[in-house]
Order: sequence, then structure tokens, then C-alpha cells
Amino acid sequence: MSRILVAVPHADELAFHCGGTIARLVGEGHDIYQVVVTTGAKSSFVRPRGEMEVIISEEARKSAEILGLKDIFLWNSGDNLNEHDTPIIQERLTALARYLNIDTIFGFDPSATRDAHPDQIIVGKASVWTAYFCAFPLHYPHQRDFGLEPCRITDQYQFAYHPEGDHLETLDISDTIEKKVEAVLAYESQMVWCADIEIDRMKRMGIPYDHIDRDNYSPAIADDVRREATERGASHGFAYAEIMRHISGGEVLT
Repeated sequence: MSRILVAVPHADELAFHCGGTIARLVGEGHDIYQVVVTTGAKSSFVRPRGEMEVIISEEARKSAEILGLKDIFLWNSGDNLNEHDTPIIQERLTALARYLNIDTIFGFDPSATRDAHPDQIIVGKASVWTAYFCAFPLHYPHQRDFGLEPCRITDQYQFAYHPEGDHLETLDISDTIEKKVEAVLAYESQMVWCADIEIDRMKRMGIPYDHIDRDNYSPAIADDVRREATERGASHGFAYAEIMRHISGGEVLT
């Protein structure tokens, strides 16, 4: 069985981008951990930052429980990461991977920049760096003083809004699509956030937005999640699927 770490900048991104695959892996007996780099404190048009931090942490734990994660680590980095944060995130990710003795890591594809949030690119880069150098003892050798021994990460799964390039795999989530939807909808505050983003976009474009119910946007999000998974599975004969870049030195999903 594998020990898998999913590294994301924002809490809801695991559920949105790989929730079906993670639910499948949990069902197969793998140990799955999530690390959320930022607090998500700015993900609201109306709520204050301190309130959002508490709300999102509670929603993250609920979503993690739905998916059956082994544990979730909520870090306190602020939103709007920049390149100066990358070395710190790399070191912390390496320490966590060694602490958990991870062999597989999921994260954003840092090369798939179309529509990507800058935080996603930075945490994606840190995940790739961790995957390659976590096994080498001269990278962060002081971590050994705390009992954190190097570990070898054999598999990387990289997701994106628009997966492209080589090493892409279409992963069947037909049996876990409803678990994925449930995990996404656990982020009730982010359903409102998504509605408000869409309303703001339409306002700026002069498009009518009266049809958007910001207080009951969950059904629209659920429909979008199922639609995307249907489109991604169609060419491979799957009812629902997720697509990721898989860089492999071993086998996790077959």
C-alpha cells in the first residue's frame, strides 16, 4: 500500500481536482494525507479574514472526513504566494514528506499555467522539487536531527484546469463521482465565493446575472463537477474520469 501526500495551496482544490481518484485510492487501502499551504483567508467578498480562516479549516476537515483521508495539515501561509515563498514551502514539504514517509505525491502541474492561480504554480513547483530531492540526505540535512530521514517518492500525479502535454492518464472515477461531489460541496463558503466571482465577472462584462442564486449555488457546482468528469471520461469509455500527468517510478494506479 502507498502513503500519499496531496499538496495544495487552497483547501478545496483536492476535492475539485482529484477527489474522485483520492476516494478510489482510499477505498483500495492506501493512506492519504493532505497539506493545505494557505489559510484561504481572502476567499470571500463579504466576510472578514479571521472568520474565513475558521470557516475554511472546519470545511476542510469535513471534506477530508468524507473522502477518508488519514490526516490533514493546515498551514498558515497567507494567500497570494510569491517566488520568495517557494524555498520555505519546499523545505516544509520535504520535512512533512519525510515525517510521513511518503512514496507518492499529488499536486498542481506547474507547467500548466492556463487559467492557473499563481499560488497553484508555486506549490506545484515545490511539490515537484520535493518529489525529486526528498530522497537525498544532503538536501536539508538538519532535518535528520529531528528524526526526519530521507524517503524516496516514486510517483507524481499532477493535475490542472486544462491538462496537457505528455504522460497524461485518464483515471476512472465512475464509482466515486458522488463522493467527489459530496467532498466539493462540503466547502459551503466556497460555493458562495464561486457565485460571487461569477456575478462580479458578469457585472464587469455587462451580462445579466439575475439567474445566479448565490445562496444556493451548490447544485450548479455539482452539475459542473459531473459535467467535467463526464467529458474527461468520454474518450476512454468511462462514465466519469479525472485526467492527470503521471510521472512514475513505480505503480500506484493500474
